[in-house]
Amino acid sequence: MSDNFFYKFRSISRYLIESIVTPSIYFSKPAELNDPFDCQLNIKSLFGDKRFSTDKRLINVKENFKVLRFLNDTSSLPGFSEHGIFCVSKSNVVDKNEPLMWSHYADQHKGVRLKYNEPTLLQSLPVCTSFTDVFYDSDNKFIEFLLESDKSDYEFYSEFCSRYLSVKHPAWEYEQEFRFFRPQFGTFKIDPACLVEVCFGLNTPKEDIKLLMEYASKHCGCKAFKKKIRGNGLFDSDEEDVADCHL
Repeated sequence: MSDNFFYKFRSISRYLIESIVTPSIYFSKPAELNDPFDCQLNIKSLFGDKRFSTDKRLINVKENFKVLRFLNDTSSLPGFSEHGIFCVSKSNVVDKNEPLMWSHYADQHKGVRLKYNEPTLLQSLPVCTSFTDVFYDSDNKFIEFLLESDKSDYEFYSEFCSRYLSVKHPAWEYEQEFRFFRPQFGTFKIDPACLVEVCFGLNTPKEDIKLLMEYASKHCGCKAFKKKIRGNGLFDSDEEDVADCHL
């Protein structure tokens, strides 16, 4: 990570409040993700790639999926349906695409941007959690990446599964996503110290700001609170510190 932080853009909801009162993160099922192709690639197309019949390692991957009965569907891999995915972004205030994150994931600037300390969060993750940058690709180029590796057998198979669960269409590249995944979905507690800052949107209601500052301070020990404000340019925004939870 370039600045040792992860960012999570969220709308105000009881789920957000619960994740702060009881510091936790939620690993979603693939079917709960907003992109229907995410973790649910068209396997007829994927395994139709000629390299799955010519490369020994890819042949073994395909055979393993057959043995595990992952190929019962023509459009996705049912074997991953109970896996959990937790998505964060590396997009922060200096990134030109950050406004899109506020609009798409923080309820049109009525939500928040949570800032997590990377090392602390990594140490808090449940056992058997894997993590990687998302790979943006629409032409099976991630297969080429795999074939360039020197891994074989189980290591190659694991790398294939990791890539399958972290590849998205290039249209999503603006998210700068970093992804955690594990064999089980659900809520998992984390070290309260993971949350180091809460930034509120241009349109976050004052009552929500007050409530979340109070809860984040009390339950996570968070001391940094900011709010987006309009900048000097036509489309510019800036941030200012919010020091008083009694707004």
